[in-house]
Amino acid sequence: MKYNYRLGLDLGSNSIGWCAVQLDGERTPCGVLDAGVRILTPNEEAGRDPKSKQSLAADRRVARSMRKRRDRFLRRRDRLMETLIEHGLMPADKTERKDLEKLDPYWLRAAALRQRLELPEIGRAIFHLNQRRGFKSNRIVDSDDSEDSAMKAGMKALDEKLEEAGARTLGQFLAERGGRDREGYLIDRLGNRVGRKTNRGVRFRPRAEGNKVLYDLYPARAMVEHELEEIWKEQRAFHRDVLTDDLLARLKRIVIEQRPLKKPLVGRCTFRPDEERAPRALPLFQRFRILMETANLEIERPGQRARRLTLQERDVLVGLLASRASAVKFEAMRKNLRLPDDASFNLERGKRKGLDHDRTAGILGKAACFGKVWRGYPHERQNEIVEMLLAEQDPERLVARLMEECGLSREAAEAASNARLPQGHAHIGRSMLADLVDVMRNESAETADPGTGEVHRRPLTYDEAIERLGLHHSDLTAGKHPKLPYYGEAMARHVIANPAAPEGSQERIGRVPNPTVHIALNQTRAVVNTLIDAYGPPAEIVIELARELKQNRKQKDEVTRRNRENEKANEDIREELAKMNMAYTPGNRSIMRLYRELPATERVCVYSGQPITIDMIRNSAVEVDHILPRSKTLDDGFANKVLCTRAANREKGNRPPAEAWSGEALSGIHERAKRLFPPKAWRFAPDAMERFAEKNDFLARQLTDSQHMARLAKDYLGHLYGEDRNRRVWAVPGRLTAMLRGFWGLNALMSDHNLRGGDESGKPAKSRDDHRHHAVDAFVVACTDRGMLRRIATASGRAEELDLDRWAEKGKFPEPFEGYCEGLRARLDAMVVSHKPDHGIGPKARGNVHVTSGKLHEETAYGL
Repeated sequence: MKYNYRLGLDLGSNSIGWCAVQLDGERTPCGVLDAGVRILTPNEEAGRDPKSKQSLAADRRVARSMRKRRDRFLRRRDRLMETLIEHGLMPADKTERKDLEKLDPYWLRAAALRQRLELPEIGRAIFHLNQRRGFKSNRIVDSDDSEDSAMKAGMKALDEKLEEAGARTLGQFLAERGGRDREGYLIDRLGNRVGRKTNRGVRFRPRAEGNKVLYDLYPARAMVEHELEEIWKEQRAFHRDVLTDDLLARLKRIVIEQRPLKKPLVGRCTFRPDEERAPRALPLFQRFRILMETANLEIERPGQRARRLTLQERDVLVGLLASRASAVKFEAMRKNLRLPDDASFNLERGKRKGLDHDRTAGILGKAACFGKVWRGYPHERQNEIVEMLLAEQDPERLVARLMEECGLSREAAEAASNARLPQGHAHIGRSMLADLVDVMRNESAETADPGTGEVHRRPLTYDEAIERLGLHHSDLTAGKHPKLPYYGEAMARHVIANPAAPEGSQERIGRVPNPTVHIALNQTRAVVNTLIDAYGPPAEIVIELARELKQNRKQKDEVTRRNRENEKANEDIREELAKMNMAYTPGNRSIMRLYRELPATERVCVYSGQPITIDMIRNSAVEVDHILPRSKTLDDGFANKVLCTRAANREKGNRPPAEAWSGEALSGIHERAKRLFPPKAWRFAPDAMERFAEKNDFLARQLTDSQHMARLAKDYLGHLYGEDRNRRVWAVPGRLTAMLRGFWGLNALMSDHNLRGGDESGKPAKSRDDHRHHAVDAFVVACTDRGMLRRIATASGRAEELDLDRWAEKGKFPEPFEGYCEGLRARLDAMVVSHKPDHGIGPKARGNVHVTSGKLHEETAYGL
């Protein structure tokens, strides 16, 4: 049977909460159809190690690499032995080969340069060269490996030692270093045995220095190749019929050569899927990034509307960023643009200190590399050189090419070869980058001065440049399906395909690199398709993504650090309130947080400039104010709050600062805000409400989550609706869901809510120990649409006009539909939480035999 319902999805890194609410004829929620929770992995991010947070695939890849290296060494050793036996350089008899092990290989390697050796003795020396064939750098793989860097330093030191000792080869140096005879006994200068036979201590082992791994000496593969050639040259005079050039070439292929690096898998261009994404190191990408960032810059002044850069100002900054060898600070940008001292840039509100320069030019333009010549090359030539630096695996070949094609000295070529260029790839390809740079550089948009109405030309933003090329992100999603296909088939431009994978596998089709996102999307498919089988396709889908699913590793670490700081700050506030004989309530905690936010040297009311003291807090002479009215923004977050005097709050009322004050008064408030809390200062500008709404109206903003993962999920689920996707699928931000959950009293549906603290609204906090809270969030998400937000905004406005603190309670906060609590409670009481099975892990029954699958042993290079 088909139902008319809206599906709410709460997508997280370890769970999926879902709730289907029935819709009436006007597409308004009227009842709970069904709800549930799918747990991907308890308490942890799916697809990651619980301790290190690294991808499980990464751990498997490291162990697999160890096994591969070991297997390849064994195959190489067997192939070498077969070749040596075939040409008489090793005895066919195993016992005779064992007897050769008694000969000291280092002595043989040195003696081969000065006297005749028998063929088996030569074979023993060559076999030992294979066992210790040295390190050959693959500059692309090893460029970011600290241990490999230590090896290279050891190789350079060993080169110097060989030159000091006057040794022709590595083997000669090591033999003389030990002072042993052909059987390994210690000898004096006259060749007399003076010590017992021992194993040589000539292995090049690392040592630790703090967190660093260091090698005093380390052999290079080139040293081993040189020694093989020297031995061959000296011994061929005695065994000309055996030691031929063909045999030498064959032995080199076995002992010296290294398999070429596989080309790394790269995703497809977002707009032109027939080409790969472009490396970020390309000068073309660096120019695109600089044009994009300067186009997004706005200049702000106290009491005035923010404005975009003019084309002339853009060109000044582009030239500055292209010529500098390091990031350009905002102060230097102000100076070059000759802006007033009170001017600032919109990007200064965050923690940024300036804009990144052309990072590729900053690296290759150093005196040790190309120097000033680099910036003199045409753009096309710069791109060609960087492509060569990114593609060439062999460092010696690259150095030779740089010397020949670019006229660099050996030292400069080696420095350029070892340069650490920007890593990663853009989301667009080379041809698309070229077109975007051309459009953004040569075209512009019109903008009118809000005060005078005068029209100016300004740089194009990225979105506008895309439109000028006749493209749009929404044009790239096509097709309509009765059920969700595998996401890699539906969104080829978002995934990385592996043509070498088995036919029909997910890897062959393509997948997103993030394992948590991969699992979340696959399980979303399973949940949605099961619901379609049971109730038919949903009329609409609303999504909320958990914060951690939208963050990379660095962002998650930053959130963890910030959470620890907040916990410590809350403990300090608890102690401070106790000393003031005040209760530790959400309201008092919020007041103290805002008080501590103010600089210790200037704790004043941002509106009046009057000092704020602890006594004023104790006597309730201060209040928490929403800078931009909550009724017009529904923004109840910390970033929209300040601590002010009661009188100033009454004067401001339910208005933005720019409506309550004007002229010099507003300029003073705006200037004071920039000193007190720079990230919030933009909310005091005359155009704050316009900038909050950006290009869309307020309601549309609330129903939009611009994070990449939200767009990915919307794109994927939109394949159920084809061209109607934008109307049928939308996303909501998490802060809106949290507010509605509290005001609708849904936290009380969890069994242990009375044991937990409250949120900022004074409502009980949701229980995170009960997995069913994900379904509660999904219910809130499903009920969040334009109609609901209009009713909330109206109720909020009435409450603020009446000066009600508890606006949700006294202002009769709108409810989703009659009897919603009872309907949701019934579903929660009957709910059985579903868990994703861990295929291949744990005990299983096969027939009458009970077996356990999973790890047989630890991930070592060796077997049992």
